[in-house]
Amino acid sequence: MSMAGGEPMPAPDTTRVEKGRCLGCGQEAWGYFIADLTPHTALVEHCTAEEDSP
Repeated sequence: MSMAGGEPMPAPDTTRVEKGRCLGCGQEAWGYFIADLTPHTALVEHCTAEEDSP
């Protein structure tokens, strides 16, 4: 996945936990900060593709 402008998605910052929109499931959740979507909404990682797999 890439951000606007074709820039690659940064890796989650495991030293910073924020509440925002999860990259994996799209839900509002606490997770590792990835990027700011808007001034009031962060993109975070709170789940992984491995956790969603059966």
